[in-house]
Amino acid sequence: MKIKHLSYILLYEVRNLLKMACSSILTPPAAVRGMKVLEKAAFAKKICVPCFTIKTSTMDLARKALKPYLLKLEKFQPVLDYPGDPTQKKVLLNPETVNSLEDLKENDRNKIKELGHKLESTEIEVGFDNWRSDQILRAVLPEGEEGSKGYTIIGHILHLNLREHLIPFKGLIAKVLLEKTKNIRTVVNKVDNIENTYRNFQMEVLAGDNDLVTSVKENNCQFHLDFGLVYWNSRLSTEHSRITDKIKTTDVIYDIFAGIGPFAIPAALKGARVMANDLNPESFKWLEHNVKVNKAERRGGSVRCFNKDGREFILSDVKDDLEQVLKSDAPVSKVHIVMNLPAIASTFLDALRGLVNNSCAESNIPVIVHVYCFARDFEPEKLALELIEKDAGFKLGGNLIELKIVRKVAPSKHMVCVSFSYPLSKLCGEGEEEPVKKKPCLE
Repeated sequence: MKIKHLSYILLYEVRNLLKMACSSILTPPAAVRGMKVLEKAAFAKKICVPCFTIKTSTMDLARKALKPYLLKLEKFQPVLDYPGDPTQKKVLLNPETVNSLEDLKENDRNKIKELGHKLESTEIEVGFDNWRSDQILRAVLPEGEEGSKGYTIIGHILHLNLREHLIPFKGLIAKVLLEKTKNIRTVVNKVDNIENTYRNFQMEVLAGDNDLVTSVKENNCQFHLDFGLVYWNSRLSTEHSRITDKIKTTDVIYDIFAGIGPFAIPAALKGARVMANDLNPESFKWLEHNVKVNKAERRGGSVRCFNKDGREFILSDVKDDLEQVLKSDAPVSKVHIVMNLPAIASTFLDALRGLVNNSCAESNIPVIVHVYCFARDFEPEKLALELIEKDAGFKLGGNLIELKIVRKVAPSKHMVCVSFSYPLSKLCGEGEEEPVKKKPCLE
């Protein structure tokens, strides 16, 4: 019994080794490692794969049994005509999963045996067109380096954010992704951080058309933009939806840093009245354009667009409109103030203190602030709250509605949204400040 048991263990190990050897078959040639200029011919490779020769008359039955085991490569057909014999087909199987008939499930194996087919092997040639982009980049780049991940798609543009060690391979990476990614015409790479006034960054076109004007669909809206001149991040679509899902038809929204309209336009389409502002003249241009494209007033909502500094917008346009809203008998459910400029948005909170006159103090309309910030360390919610309280000048206490980690933007850096009800007494300038002594570590 012990000898028999040992023989099963050895058989199991041998089969595992065979599978490991076969799995290396379905990778590009080792010779492409370190390639920096794309040479498609270098990816050609002859491989030996298991196969069955199937009679055409029994092809439907055989194919049903063999479907889970077919060799699947890009631009590749696993069922081939049999050379010189139109009555037969050759069905190619995946060597990573099949080395013998025993690798087929019992029902599938019995069906193939009933049809009288024997497992064989055949040699085929595969090349660049048959490998996936991740397989190609994994084979080319230094071992252990990631190259096929870490990009976003904005319309026809694929946006890379390559780390320094991959810069020598940037041309090859871009060309591979250009050819292998559906509907992509342009590949760009970010070359600096977003540190300028207008929240856009310098980038270089690595492959394809030098055309950065594109459009994207998000939340049932079409947004047009020049990706080289305005800020857009497709990874924020869920966050845009999360906030706009809170908006009701009878709400008023002040979008202080509106960009091209991902909060403002969906809110208006829900019937809300929106005032949207952005300092970047290009963002303002595309904001106005997107309002028209999406017919934002078709459901009773409206969007007024402004091109001002955020503080100026708050102290003038928001102030005047908010006073009217709070004193009006119009059926307004809530006022939402959206401040999505994570690097500095919290520094504008002090502009809300005493913004409206005391005649608004009796209003029953809640004013909700959604402010975004960056927070480092292992307690991003705690640090974000400390920052908001410091810049607002008071403790939020029971006015805090939600602390939401939106996404991780770096290994130890998070984007956080703090939503809170702004006390009407402080909006009217009443009450003493509550100093917040602790200064959070954010950068």
